[in-house]
Amino acid sequence: MRKFLFALLMLVVLGSCKKNESESTIVYQDNLTIDKMTWPSDSTSVHIRKFYQGHYFLEVDSVPNIISYSFAPFGTLNYPYSVQVDAILQINNSNEIGFVGIIFNRVDKNNYCVVELCSNSTYRIWKRTNGSITNILTSTYSSIINTDNSAKNTIKVIQGSSSIQLFINNASLGSFNLSIPNVYFQVGVSTSTYLVPVIGLFNNFIIEKI
Repeated sequence: MRKFLFALLMLVVLGSCKKNESESTIVYQDNLTIDKMTWPSDSTSVHIRKFYQGHYFLEVDSVPNIISYSFAPFGTLNYPYSVQVDAILQINNSNEIGFVGIIFNRVDKNNYCVVELCSNSTYRIWKRTNGSITNILTSTYSSIINTDNSAKNTIKVIQGSSSIQLFINNASLGSFNLSIPNVYFQVGVSTSTYLVPVIGLFNNFIIEKI
């Protein structure tokens, strides 16, 4: 009986340890409803950022501005993580093509990755390496994406040591080969377009260590 109880105790302990190892830890969280004057921004040209009616507001307002982006003020990361945000894309008319998404693995202005949702129900993943752009995933259609003007989509990227997983509105859209940088990096939000203006509204930004 004593041996049985000991074995049962060990199973409980081991099971608890395994659960703890798989848990993630929130390292930064911001609902992005109040301007705390802490989100730095950057852009390839001109950008407008502000808080508007309870959202973080990031606009592409001039051509040839390719992308406007802003970083979480958490500092820098150097470990596997996940990043998630609620994003709303606003465009003036249905003839415009706009994108809203997450910028991640950002080492500097010439080295970063972006996952974006488009106003035409597609999503894509691309990276800039030493200034040159490479497609990790070309524009792919998904009925998961909400495309009504001002409709919300929840975007989540899980970055492991050698690959990422993409989730949109809690649905998995696959895994892709992409290694984590071997230096410190940042994550944040982005808006981009071929026409102007395009506005991205963001809320509920979360970074978790995995």
